[in-house]
Amino acid sequence: MKKIYAAAILATTIATPTLAQSVYIGEPPTNIRFEQYTGATGEIFFWRLPSPGASTFPGTSCTHVKIPNDRVEHASRFMALYLFAKNSGKNVFYFVNASTCNIISFGIDG
Repeated sequence: MKKIYAAAILATTIATPTLAQSVYIGEPPTNIRFEQYTGATGEIFFWRLPSPGASTFPGTSCTHVKIPNDRVEHASRFMALYLFAKNSGKNVFYFVNASTCNIISFGIDG
């Protein structure tokens, strides 16, 4: 099953230029901490634990990742998904653009 899933991700990555420069990360939601910056941008940043600001996300050089502020609805969906995963003991997964450190896709393991 994992081989089929990996093949599907690879096929999607090859077919989609945005995903081609992205990194797949799947982990328990307790590995990240989020912080919202208010003001003009209102972006939500996610920091890697155990050392926010120093720990990098796997496969990237990003010390933080963010949901772009032009996607407010994605931020609220991610927060709902994150809280549900944390309360139910499920893993979250997300694709991070390794060059911009933006979350471009996310979900929860069933």
